[in-house]
Amino acid sequence: MRLCARIAALALAAACLTAAPALAQVFRVPADHAALIRLPGEAAAIVVGNPAIADANLYDARTIFITGKQFGRTNLIALNAQGRVLYTADLAVTGNDRGVVQVFRNNTRASYVCAPDCQAIPTLADDAAWNTLNGAETP
Repeated sequence: MRLCARIAALALAAACLTAAPALAQVFRVPADHAALIRLPGEAAAIVVGNPAIADANLYDARTIFITGKQFGRTNLIALNAQGRVLYTADLAVTGNDRGVVQVFRNNTRASYVCAPDCQAIPTLADDAAWNTLNGAETP
């Protein structure tokens, strides 16, 4: 009997060691945009790992609005009233390239939003002096 129990324990340990790790769910939202997450249950609390990158607000117990603040990656956790995890994901805040035109001059770059008129907007990696000259504040 003991031999069978040991074999079963070794088989279980081997299965746990060889099992592939679960891949983290990634939720993407562009900077300066909002997105929606529907939860599988009713949330009582939500937490964002780095609130400088993204913001999350409960609209109702099953709906979260995510707002991308700046480029980067953080995480989101939604808990129910008993403190159990309902939802967890990595939040990836990406660049917003809709209507964006980038002008390169030698080793400098300036970004503009054109919808329909073009206006200088500061983005990461833009030349700060170029944005200042065009009336945009640097990030």
